[in-house]
Amino acid sequence: AEYTARPKTMNIYYENARRLLKYYNAQCCYENAVPGFYQYLDGKNESYLLMDQLDYIKDIVQNSGVHRPKGIHMTAGIKEHGEDLINAWLRETYEADSDVLNLHKIRSIPLIQELVGYCEDKNFDRVMSFMMVMFAVQEKRKHRVEEVKDEKDPFNDFFNRSFRRIGQRRNPFL
Repeated sequence: AEYTARPKTMNIYYENARRLLKYYNAQCCYENAVPGFYQYLDGKNESYLLMDQLDYIKDIVQNSGVHRPKGIHMTAGIKEHGEDLINAWLRETYEADSDVLNLHKIRSIPLIQELVGYCEDKNFDRVMSFMMVMFAVQEKRKHRVEEVKDEKDPFNDFFNRSFRRIGQRRNPFL
């Protein structure tokens, strides 16, 4: 979903974003420099709609003094890394054995315009939102890899338990 608006109050904006998150059963990865959205959702007991501070970001900026429960505190280093992620994603092929790049599949004309005109010293909300998506994707990948590392091999578990049960020594090769 893409939502662009300038409602009369921030609470109207927050409510519309909250409804989108609930409708799509999604979580929001957001810049937490301005605390309003977090307080709004927390006041409705729905702060679970915001992603926790990303472990992935903690790997990029080690020994950070910023400790916020949700979202990303954007720094120059994080922003630069996000720019690199977007650049790499745009140049990747959309599907294996295809000449079509991801950049050819973007349907948001305003996002494309912002990507073309992007520079550090101006405000590009769509690019920054896209960057948040890239960080969220990296976080999901990181957790998937960690889950695979943590999984125990059911074959080994079965035999280890079986050997202990019947009084035999554990096989050192399993």
